[in-house]
Amino acid sequence: MSVLGELQPNKVFKYFEEICSIPHGSRNLQQISDYLVDFAKAHELKYRQDEDLNVIIWKDGSKGYEASEPVILQGHMDMVCVKDEGVVHDFSKDALDLYLYRDADYGVTLAARGTSLGADNGVGLAMMLTLMTTPELLHPPLEFLFTVEEESGLWGARKFDYTQIRARHMINMDSGDADMMCVCSTGAVHNRFHMTYKTVPHRGTVYSGTIGGLLGGHSGNDIAKGRANAISLLGEFLEKLTGCENAWLIDADVQESQGIPDQATVRLCVENGEAEKQLRQLADMLQKSWRSAYRAAGEDNIALRLEQVEEEALVHDCISCEDLRKIGALLQGIPYGVIEYGGKNQSIPFCTGCTSRFCVKENVCQLWFSVRSLSEALKWDTEKSVKELASQLGADVEILDQYPGWPYRTDSPMQELCKKLFQEMYGEEIKIEYGQGGCEPGIIIDKLPDMDALGLAPTSRGAHTTRERFYIETVEPTYQLFVRMLRQIAENGI
Repeated sequence: MSVLGELQPNKVFKYFEEICSIPHGSRNLQQISDYLVDFAKAHELKYRQDEDLNVIIWKDGSKGYEASEPVILQGHMDMVCVKDEGVVHDFSKDALDLYLYRDADYGVTLAARGTSLGADNGVGLAMMLTLMTTPELLHPPLEFLFTVEEESGLWGARKFDYTQIRARHMINMDSGDADMMCVCSTGAVHNRFHMTYKTVPHRGTVYSGTIGGLLGGHSGNDIAKGRANAISLLGEFLEKLTGCENAWLIDADVQESQGIPDQATVRLCVENGEAEKQLRQLADMLQKSWRSAYRAAGEDNIALRLEQVEEEALVHDCISCEDLRKIGALLQGIPYGVIEYGGKNQSIPFCTGCTSRFCVKENVCQLWFSVRSLSEALKWDTEKSVKELASQLGADVEILDQYPGWPYRTDSPMQELCKKLFQEMYGEEIKIEYGQGGCEPGIIIDKLPDMDALGLAPTSRGAHTTRERFYIETVEPTYQLFVRMLRQIAENGI
């Protein structure tokens, strides 16, 4: 039974519901790619599916406008797959369980029970399919580019053959809001830190420690909101653990996150009851401190829980206090959040940092860390400073990946047209977003430097979390803005 069947614009919600029924995590895209191919075939449109499963579909301009300047609309197929603890859902085969509710500020709202929703970027894809199949729409020649593996490193956009693209005006469907236009986005450097450590045998019982209850969020779009990062909190805990007599770290883990890490786990060796008492006092102190420090960001539920998991006292290989101090110093010294502001009134996050994965096991400590920046110079300056910190602590640093940002243009006809039409349609100025997440226009413009781009999308929140939600009433105004822009370009050029 359809959940969205009565909503308008009907086609947008019809296609989005179909997309939500098809598994489309970053490593599971064959079905959604084939769905787009079948869609093109059903509507007798020229298409091409490459070996990486990217799909491009071409649509001729409306009658009389076949020779007008083409426009490319671009979005990505994959979603970030996360679910709440205890939720039974297999992202490799299960459809999302959609439901509607009323938000006090935004009205009718869509979410998925217990999982992420995939509005990022399923809504963009649904809008593209609607624009592709609306006969009354007056438009120039259109190129629809659907890319793969955006969430895992922009890989689809990076591997695509751009000799197939004729358009030099682009609308990215994965950025902005209903009242906000994205005009640029950060480039990034992704690193892995590697440090070996010594172990010392200690006898004691094993306790597990869990840092949880964090909001998490998108490591780009939410990075300036002051939210806690489980890895940074873990660094403080490990540093203070060295002050607890007869309690030692066996290992630690923070699972890979495509957002801000919201949980960390450790195993501890605890010698006796007095050591357990000290450990619980430390946990209570840190939990209170963290809740106070991050209360303004809405982090009211941060918790540090300890649980005895083994009764028998055995000998365990534990990290030496000297190396534990170094690991704690590394986790706390690596910058998290906004590193530098810039732009008008110093209000734009120009450079940010975020750790995403951490593992201490079998004499090796590894930490994954990313720098994002609107400035290439600032990006590499930050990279240099974190390498110096690593060197001081005896860690090696490997660059795993890096990609360019989407540069800001002061002379963008596409952006000026969007501003003009938004003002005419809604009687107010459109807001401007300086994107904080990696965004495919940066890759595309690096390949096609004369591409003029902007980003627009209906409003959603909570991307990359199980709190992801999509505001239904923002779809119609965004769709109508797309319609007006394409009509204007067809009739008057740009």
